[in-house]
Amino acid sequence: GGGCAHLQDLPLHRVRRHPALPHHARHGGCGHGQRGAAEEPVLRGRTTQSVSCFLFSPSPLHPPRRVRGDPYYELMDEFLTAVKRRFGNTVLVQFEDMAYDNASKLLNMYRTEFPAFNDDMTGLAAAVLAGIMAALPKTGGRLADHRIVFVGEGAVVACIAELFATAVATQTNQTVLDARKKLWLVDAKGLVTRERGDSSTLESFKLPYCHSAPSPSSPGGPSDLLGAVRLLQPTVLVGLSSQGGQPPFAFTPEVLQAMSETCKHPLIFPLSSTPECTPAEAYAHTQGRALVATEQKSEPVPLPNGRLAYPGQCTSTYIFPGVGLGALISRCTKLRDEQFIAAAEAVGRMVAEDELARGSMYPALSKIREVSASVARAVAQKAYEGGFATALPKPHNLYEAARSSMYHPQYRRYR
Repeated sequence: GGGCAHLQDLPLHRVRRHPALPHHARHGGCGHGQRGAAEEPVLRGRTTQSVSCFLFSPSPLHPPRRVRGDPYYELMDEFLTAVKRRFGNTVLVQFEDMAYDNASKLLNMYRTEFPAFNDDMTGLAAAVLAGIMAALPKTGGRLADHRIVFVGEGAVVACIAELFATAVATQTNQTVLDARKKLWLVDAKGLVTRERGDSSTLESFKLPYCHSAPSPSSPGGPSDLLGAVRLLQPTVLVGLSSQGGQPPFAFTPEVLQAMSETCKHPLIFPLSSTPECTPAEAYAHTQGRALVATEQKSEPVPLPNGRLAYPGQCTSTYIFPGVGLGALISRCTKLRDEQFIAAAEAVGRMVAEDELARGSMYPALSKIREVSASVARAVAQKAYEGGFATALPKPHNLYEAARSSMYHPQYRRYR
């Protein structure tokens, strides 16, 4: 159409080759894509974003009828084909605030054409994975030793689970199918099991984690979170409902106590917009032994022994700026799961011993530039190892290349 023709008029010198494509049928108001202290290397000007908004944003004067189905994907194909033709196969595209079905389909369609990702899905998944990795020195064992229960409605929990399963499979040389066996979903009806439903009654994203009920005495599995926790004895509890409103199950005192009875240092992630519990509640009902991360920044919590516990902030701010920067300095032609796993590992390594001792699974946001440079180095390194980086020759020091490519806002002083 006519809108895509305007791409031919874009001045290349003003664009950093990272259009963010908005969409208004988003998966829910979780706010996990909130921008933090880091500067994402997106645009020098507003040109690309203006074009995408021109194509997809509704006019307040003439609200358009929602385009769905084949016409929607035809429009997206026309636009993305024009973007690739104009900027080449190293253009980095983020599918921002899209409904899960749309974003997952577009990612599967175009992830081999150019680097593309969805921050609400893969970015948050990598952030959760980073926290679990960072906590390993305190929890002990390997990533594969964790048993995780994901609680919530919406597909984002499955995205987190899938990246975790891929990371475990990579580290242990087992299959992703085997790695999924320690990952369970709890929705509003209780534990998701094969006895409870199949492809005709369950959403498609739940099926990879729809296991047989582990106890013959509870056919179909427990119908509440407490029963699931007592049955599965998880080491990690992740709450995330991407559909807004109240989560299906709170992390009640009984749930938290059950976690602490079978796990010395349970990892608690109440990430819904209405949190499943507060950090103070998580500490109070696990004898202060839990490691807690929330979506929003939380104040330190005094414990009965007099020390302060510092909840971490689980946000994709730790991930997406470095991923974008790593893609730009390597000029990679795709983004793979292994790059997001490497990004999570890089964030986890940035957590200092004293930070973990205080209870935080994430580095201080004051170190976000160092964190983002480390993430960029890891993402770019994977691109060079995989043979899909086109910025040749490879920089001798990827970390310094990332630092030198960052934008540093400096403004003149005026009287």
